[in-house]
Amino acid sequence: MSRPHKIRRSVGLRGRRYKARPHPLFVLFVIVALGGLIYLGTLIYPPVHSAIMNWEAGRGVVQQPQLPGGGGAGEPEAPVTEQQVVTTSPAARVGNLRAVYAPPALLADRAAFSAFISGLTDAGLNAVMVDIKNADGQVLFASDNRNANDWEAVVPGAFDLGELSEQLAGEGLSLVVRMSAFRDEIAARGNNDYYVMFEGTEMRWLDNLPGVGRPWLNPHSEGARAYLTELALEAVGLGAVMVVLDDVQFPPNSLVQADFGDTGGLGRNARLAAFAEEFTGALAAVGARGAIYMPAINLASDEPNVTFFGGSPAEILSEYTVLGALPFQFPFGFESESLQLPNPTEDLSATLTQVIRAVGGQVLGSTIVLIQGGSLPGGVQYTDAQIRGQVETLAGLGINEFIFYATYVGHYQVGG
Repeated sequence: MSRPHKIRRSVGLRGRRYKARPHPLFVLFVIVALGGLIYLGTLIYPPVHSAIMNWEAGRGVVQQPQLPGGGGAGEPEAPVTEQQVVTTSPAARVGNLRAVYAPPALLADRAAFSAFISGLTDAGLNAVMVDIKNADGQVLFASDNRNANDWEAVVPGAFDLGELSEQLAGEGLSLVVRMSAFRDEIAARGNNDYYVMFEGTEMRWLDNLPGVGRPWLNPHSEGARAYLTELALEAVGLGAVMVVLDDVQFPPNSLVQADFGDTGGLGRNARLAAFAEEFTGALAAVGARGAIYMPAINLASDEPNVTFFGGSPAEILSEYTVLGALPFQFPFGFESESLQLPNPTEDLSATLTQVIRAVGGQVLGSTIVLIQGGSLPGGVQYTDAQIRGQVETLAGLGINEFIFYATYVGHYQVGG
């Protein structure tokens, strides 16, 4: 029997989806509408991931062939061994990652995407990052993961990740993928053992963010953690050389009325750190990198966010960290004991220098920096020289790996 829902000071959230058979005319309408949305998205591409890896949404700061041994619906699949995953070739293991992010709307337009990646190597880039699971829990590639399919998490028209990897390889580029971790409404609704509970009940706890109320995956749930690792290993088997894991945190507003069940004696900080180590270790075993994404603003804040991280966010980082150092991640300026940015969008290189000097010492492993890839929507314009100047700035700070990011396809300038 499925467990009931309880909305914590939130209304209007849709419940579990039921498999009613749609009318044929409705199906035709949906197909036409989706086609129109994809076309429109390639023209005006709205902010991706709620302005870089879901920075807003109340977070205070800042998206397989079936692996053998899959379990039943809603159950964690059997552990994946190294022999069950195609390891990346030595040539695919990029030494100094110099990547650019391709948003879903661009990926959906094959002609536009092909034009986008052609010539990237001439601009000095060697990899492209795409989303494979977003913050809603939608799986964007054609995964064979049994749970993802049973929960209807795989989106209609999902792209072929193996085919994409081959296309990039033909251009001399490697594949990097990004996925949301514990912020995953679909998986949280898909299995009763995976979600955060409302205190004293077996009902789903909801985050009560403005205008919504969503369940979250429970970081203390072994099955939830296994699901994330399975998807990442599948992506590696299809050609990804690195998986960037976002949302490695506990839910907002979860210090009260949220029940995480058996914690195994681990607090929030220790649990996230243990998961990061397990996740990156599993990918390292098959020759790929596992990286934890961390916005620099989290590391620069005077007080650690005990709700999200249970302590210092630096403690959950692993061997590879993707550090968010974009100017618009510091809205209206920013000031703390270690970092003062009155006008972060004014000078890209100056902002980057201050951010790295303020927080770089907290990142003990290899740092890959997420940097501005083009002009900002809303009138902030950057020249090609300013965009490329960030790479020189990083090199001067001893950092040679980066990912260019732009919220709008039309604002990219990295190839100029």
